[in-house]
Amino acid sequence: MSKKLRFCILICLLLGIRLSAQTGEQPVISPAVPGFVAQTNRNIARRFLELALKSLNVGRFDEASHQAEQGLSYDGGFSGLWYVRAATEQQRGSPPGTVSAFLDAAINADNWLGCPWDAARLLYADILADTREPRRALDLLDAAPPLTGTNPAYIRAKAYYRLGTPDGRLRAEELTADILKTDAGDERFLLLYFQNNILSGFDTTPLQRAAAADYVLQVFESDTTDVGLILSAAAFAGGDRRVNLLRSFNARGLRHPLYALFALDDGLLSPREALDYFIAQTGPMPREILETFGARLAEKIAGETAAEATAPQDTATGGATVSGVQPRDNTTPGAAMDSVQNQNIANKNATDSAAAEKAAVKLEEAKQLLEDFRTFLDSFSGTITEDTDGDTIPNVTITYERGRPARIICDPNQDGFPGWDMACDYGTPRDVILQDSRILRYGDYPALASAEIPQGITVTFRRGGLAWTPVNIYLSPVLFNAPGEFHFFIPEPVPRVDPLIQRHLFAAAGTVTVALEGPAGRRVVFTQVNGQPAYGEYFHGSTLFARAEFTGGILTLRRVDTDGDGIFERLEEYRFDQTAPVLDAAESVVLYAGLFGSLAFPAGLYCAKITLDFDGDTLADFSEEHTLEGGTISRWWRGGELEQSHTLDRAGRTAESVFVYGPERRQVRVRYQDDEPVELIREGTQIPVTRAENCDFYWIGQPSPDDALALNQAVKNVKENGVFVFEGEENRIFVVRAGVYSFGELVHE
Repeated sequence: MSKKLRFCILICLLLGIRLSAQTGEQPVISPAVPGFVAQTNRNIARRFLELALKSLNVGRFDEASHQAEQGLSYDGGFSGLWYVRAATEQQRGSPPGTVSAFLDAAINADNWLGCPWDAARLLYADILADTREPRRALDLLDAAPPLTGTNPAYIRAKAYYRLGTPDGRLRAEELTADILKTDAGDERFLLLYFQNNILSGFDTTPLQRAAAADYVLQVFESDTTDVGLILSAAAFAGGDRRVNLLRSFNARGLRHPLYALFALDDGLLSPREALDYFIAQTGPMPREILETFGARLAEKIAGETAAEATAPQDTATGGATVSGVQPRDNTTPGAAMDSVQNQNIANKNATDSAAAEKAAVKLEEAKQLLEDFRTFLDSFSGTITEDTDGDTIPNVTITYERGRPARIICDPNQDGFPGWDMACDYGTPRDVILQDSRILRYGDYPALASAEIPQGITVTFRRGGLAWTPVNIYLSPVLFNAPGEFHFFIPEPVPRVDPLIQRHLFAAAGTVTVALEGPAGRRVVFTQVNGQPAYGEYFHGSTLFARAEFTGGILTLRRVDTDGDGIFERLEEYRFDQTAPVLDAAESVVLYAGLFGSLAFPAGLYCAKITLDFDGDTLADFSEEHTLEGGTISRWWRGGELEQSHTLDRAGRTAESVFVYGPERRQVRVRYQDDEPVELIREGTQIPVTRAENCDFYWIGQPSPDDALALNQAVKNVKENGVFVFEGEENRIFVVRAGVYSFGELVHE
């Protein structure tokens, strides 16, 4: 770098021309030297890109992320910087939605200088396939030039399965077969095949069953420790191979609740052993496993109990009898033979009694086993997952406490940002947080009690005014219909829940509370009638400072306590006119923010008139009225009688003044042109108005030039509008102060 260039860069930095350093935003270029600064920023960003890619390639993810952030603070136009941010966020375990947002930015930048475009779209396609956008994933993989190799093939297979079509499934299995012919050790494809065919209910063709048998053999001959793969293969295996897979699984010290179900079915575990194994499991458990295991355990116990109960016994004589042989007295002939026979009978009776006792014990054990499983369900504290869309990825997570749902999280897009997150009180929904951060609180579920909206709005609903839920909670039919009739509550998301539109909330509201701009703690509480505001109360903290009235949902009156003394001395009258709005857009924004906070109301409202009662006598002392033409009329009263008025046009120039003076209470009207008094009318008579030559003072009728300066200065010292009498050495003068104007008239007595 030349000395001259280094010097220029140093000067730029010293003068603050350096880019804006707000991470993730486009830099703000100084208009003074835009080309030079932009190029300098771009060069620095390119250097950070080179460093970030090197750090990423050697696994220094935190360092790579920091370098990418630095580069983006200089120039957000390099796709590679966004890609590095995406890749490092994925390594950190960030939600897929966060990673995909950075990849979206990379694609929008569309400048892949120095960046591995293929790696970026492979990462993005993988996320799209897992977040319910399989078609976009396929399009990205197939874009020119198409991506080839095992990793793209695996993502394609996932996406094909998740299209949910027969053709998609066929293409996925063809792709899987091709890969496993050359790479039999790729467990991803084996697991993908097994999982998706389990979801299809083993509805397979002979060709698919042959493929499954081959895949089971591959798993059987491997030394894999993938729990899901071994058990998925066992689900497809049969006979000795299935048993051997299960034994191999157990021998390796692997554990999974599904093993308890399979081992129970194949006689590797007794019902008691299977239950103990199942109860000891920790971590999230698929709902289907819990339900199926419970039903199978109950059926197994019921079957064994029934077999014991139907064993051939005869308890009438204490045991089995020998047909045709009657008991005899030992003293009769043949007593020796009878003695032998009686001994045999006694032995048989003892055997049968032992069998009956054993059966009774087994029956009690079976009952106890069922009660232990019932106790497990009643006290269950753990996590259950559900895959509601059949793509092998759980999208509902239910946390249980004391056998009831305590928290239910639904992530329909599987992007890591829940569509809703519901908290329950012993199984009854208490509140739910929606993806847009709205919080809904329940009263008598499913009736909503209130809603909190992020823009500082709280809606309180009329009792029973709005029933809404994104989930149904019911007794598991699988467990309820099993022998023993177990009660276990299962939440299930509503497939097509109605969107909760804000106007629906307001239509069912009793009150709507909105935070106002300005000092902290200011808010307004609107009382709703038929879905529209009817009244409003304005608070600062706990202090009420204004009340409002609405007609047809439109604000008409507002009474305001301006000084906090509990007296509403200010009356505001509002009008609504959408055809000829009085306020411009900026004025309307300010007005609406003060009246309604963040609530949206139709444009066209304006304050038509303000009336003030300064002394609390319920009589107006001052008013200001706004006309449709954009002008204002200010009026002053004394004791309920008009003292003066002042009219301004839309440009703020004085158009007319009216005032009353003298003992006779004579009314005078002054008309203006271009803000200059030109005519005075009193009792129908036009009187000339002349401006003093040496100051801003106006004479009504005959002027008195010698008094003008003194009068003008005296009036300026008076802060209020009104009528004043000044006694001069030779004259008595009535002076009227009206806004910025002062008028004087000689009084001849």
